Amino acid sequence: MRRSSRTPGIVLAGARSIPTPRFRFAKNAQRRSTARKTIKIDKTTILTIILVDAKQARFELLFAPEVIEHLHAIEYKYHNLIQAAIDEQLVFTPEKETRNRKLLEQPAPFGATWELRFGPTNRFRVFYEVDNKKQSVQVLAIGIKERNRLFIGREEFGK
Repeated sequence: MRRSSRTPGIVLAGARSIPTPRFRFAKNAQRRSTARKTIKIDKTTILTIILVDAKQARFELLFAPEVIEHLHAIEYKYHNLIQAAIDEQLVFTPEKETRNRKLLEQPAPFGATWELRFGPTNRFRVFYEVDNKKQSVQVLAIGIKERNRLFIGREEFGK
């Protein structure tokens, strides 16, 4: 590991520079002595991060054709949130039960086996199935939960 003379940051074995973070201080704080802090990263830390990431198998995300209609019923401003939550939660560990990811009791909407809850006040629901042989996640429905009512598309479920 060597320091680059041109740009502040850390250079690892010919890789591009990783910028050193700058910290903001209150008006009364001394700026000259502590304006920059360096991050110490050794080679074993980086190798550990790479090995941990390599162990996780990625699942392919497949969406049912009805999901497009379900998204049209949801305000456009939430579409990025929905996409980010699905990518973050279902790509690596879709079958791990968490506080917001549950195995469903049958019968479930659209024949799904799993439910993912997210968003402001957990108002969004994604119903999906996992196929371990193909390493894929089939998203079957996306809906909005308002109090005790579930809307998928423009239809109400759960009565």
